[in-house]
Amino acid sequence: MSFQEIWKFSKKKSSKHTSYFPIYERLFGELKQNKSSEIKILEIGVSTGGFTEALSTYFGEKSLIVGLEFNPIIKDLKFPDNVRIHTGNAEEREVYNNLNAIYGQFDMIIDDGGHTNLQQLSALYYGFEILCPGGILIIEDTQCSYLRQFGNPSSQSIISVCKDLVDRINFRSTQLTGLGSKLQLPIESIELGCGVVVFRKAATVGSLESFQVFNGSTEMVSFEDYRFANKALLYRLKVLTVNASRAMKDNMPSWVYRMVVPIGRLMLRLPYKFSKDANLASAMKGRILR
Repeated sequence: MSFQEIWKFSKKKSSKHTSYFPIYERLFGELKQNKSSEIKILEIGVSTGGFTEALSTYFGEKSLIVGLEFNPIIKDLKFPDNVRIHTGNAEEREVYNNLNAIYGQFDMIIDDGGHTNLQQLSALYYGFEILCPGGILIIEDTQCSYLRQFGNPSSQSIISVCKDLVDRINFRSTQLTGLGSKLQLPIESIELGCGVVVFRKAATVGSLESFQVFNGSTEMVSFEDYRFANKALLYRLKVLTVNASRAMKDNMPSWVYRMVVPIGRLMLRLPYKFSKDANLASAMKGRILR
């Protein structure tokens, strides 16, 4: 039986948006398939308990479902034996530390709490501290990033922060400098859905820097870069300047390399704005975003 079917017939009432279920079916299925030992899930925001109860049924007796709820009335609800309920404020680090001390790290954390900017960002930051390597953290109801009743749109919303994080993750590439060094959270990837953001924690501890590597083959068909085969001669010369300077990096003084490559990149950037490619790319962007 699918998770959505289990949730639909749960005895306790709850609500979810339809766009969440395909994501949950895939992620929950992967978690059940890939982990043979006890599965530990933290749900932030139990509310009336319908989703908690469905998690308990879907993952079964070998799972541990921990619910965190701010409203103390939650203590009056009865749950299956594999469910543990705690009351506390999801904006406070001490609450997460206490859960970690009791249960250790979690395989998955699902935030369906108060949906405020502070609460969602706290769930991301503090939640990552108690999430196991390779674990998944899900923030629900991210449409609140656009609602005035939550003080949005603003630069402090979870969606605004995600836009920044996308840049910072890409700046882990050694081809780029700047933003990547400022990202401290070990976020491997971010998946965006309607009303949902899925964060995957890196499975290994250490640098997440990304650099180009080559396989062991020595066979080379062609050295020419055919991405620019039909471009203007001047543009191809500028590309050659950058590629050549990279190839000669080990054979030139570091100060020369640091000077030549930025100049080459600047030369490439300026004419592109006015090129035929730029006009075509702009038209394609319009098709995608219309």
